Formats: sequence, C-alpha cells, structure tokens
Amino acid sequence: MASEALQQSVETPTTAKLYLFEIEVAQRVGVSEKAWRRLAPVLERDGLPRKDALIGKRYWPAVRAWLDRRHMTHGTIPTSAQDGEENWG
Repeated sequence: MASEALQQSVETPTTAKLYLFEIEVAQRVGVSEKAWRRLAPVLERDGLPRKDALIGKRYWPAVRAWLDRRHMTHGTIPTSAQDGEENWG
C-alpha cells in the first residue's frame, strides 16, 4: 500500500500538472497553505509569477524557474568579486 501512495505522488514529465492551486504550490515549496497565502503577495512584489487570470492557478514551471533564479541555482555558479591585490605579508 505504501508503494501505491508513493507511485501516485511521483510525477513524471507526462503526468506533471502545469497549473497548480495555491495549496499545491505551498506543498511543493514546503510551507503551510496559511503561510503561503501570507508569503505569496510579498514574493509577487519581487517577481513571483501571479495566478493566470483565465485559469485561476499558478503556472508551476514559471514559479519553479523564478525560485531557482532567486536562489541562483538555475545553471549559474556565483562568483566572488575581485576586491584588489592580496597582501599576504
């Protein structure tokens, strides 16, 4: 039975939903629905994709890409800035 539940929760590219309800976004982000409803408007001011006006849900790939960019994990490696010549002596 546990394996059936696990199989149902695992999404493949062909079964993954593109548009998610707010509770589903909250679950994927790892916060409660109540916390997400407080966080979402704040994050939207920073560029979090809003709910699609026609569908009424968030487009998950755009949300995921925004989160990845926010945390610089989308194929980029942060580099340190040069601050001048080293003086070891």
